[in-house]
Amino acid sequence: MSAIPAPVPRRASTPEPTTRPALRVVRPPRRRVGYALLVIVCGWLLAVGVGAVLWFNTTMAADAFERHELEVELADLAEQRAIVLERINDHESPASLADRARDLGMLPGTHITYVRLSDGSTIGQPVAAGEESEEVNQESEWAGEESGEESLSQPPEAEL
Repeated sequence: MSAIPAPVPRRASTPEPTTRPALRVVRPPRRRVGYALLVIVCGWLLAVGVGAVLWFNTTMAADAFERHELEVELADLAEQRAIVLERINDHESPASLADRARDLGMLPGTHITYVRLSDGSTIGQPVAAGEESEEVNQESEWAGEESGEESLSQPPEAEL
């Protein structure tokens, strides 16, 4: 004898009687909405999108016109600023200052006097404008007026 079990003959399978499940009433299927709602929603989204794009483009165009107007205004203001700066420079020029000083009754200085800051002493003799002393004339001759050179004591703009 062997250790392998002997095959057992199988019986032919007979179908077992099946029992029918109990039947119940089912609701009728939902009525399909169809594509009408989908078309309406897509059309609404499309209309809103086109409206938003038109509004955005219109706003951009209006802003572009406003920007152009501001650039023109900026150019006008820059031109006015240049004119004002030119007038200021003209008023600050030495010749203009000398003319306005003369209109106010001021006279050019004929003698230069220096103040030494360390001790507060003056170097030279102060002379009022319009008054010339003999000493001032001698100093002017010494500065080079005899030889035809410009005086070192008077700036060129002061000679009127």
